[in-house]
Amino acid sequence: PDKDFAPYRLLTGHFYYPDKLFTTHTATYITMLRDPVERALSLYGFARQQPASNAHRLATSLSINEFMRHPDAQRFIANMMTRRLGTPGGWMTLEQVHLDRALARLDAMPFVGIVEFFEASIHLMNYVFGWEPATHLQKANVTRDRPTLDMLTPDTLHYLREANQFDLALYAHGMQHFQERLN
Repeated sequence: PDKDFAPYRLLTGHFYYPDKLFTTHTATYITMLRDPVERALSLYGFARQQPASNAHRLATSLSINEFMRHPDAQRFIANMMTRRLGTPGGWMTLEQVHLDRALARLDAMPFVGIVEFFEASIHLMNYVFGWEPATHLQKANVTRDRPTLDMLTPDTLHYLREANQFDLALYAHGMQHFQERLN
């Protein structure tokens, strides 16, 4: 349903692009990308700690390596950035056209940040939009005791990379976009 977003200058969240919330308002989209494998690790840790997470039951019943390879977990970890930027939402088999759409949308954004370079991303975002520089940055929503890359078997790591081919391409493109803007 359409809502009146006129009073708001900034909305944050995990939206699909374009989101149906913005049917009558012009929106400037920006995004923060994350290494897809690191994103999957973070999701597993978050889901284990948050009973409200849709992946909680699965994450608490499986080891990290079992979870990453489980068919039911794929809707949470497989190419999620490409899904958010390149599809209207919902689960579907991704094709090259979805990656191409996500790349085009990324290129049209005035700002693309990288989670692994959080502080530099925030400083760049402030510069791009003419906002006051941030003097104190505090990360929020950080999963405590987050799993690390070394907890994955080589086979699981290979599987994750294969399952996230579109997101790896999107992330590499976004990283290039970020570095060009930063320089």
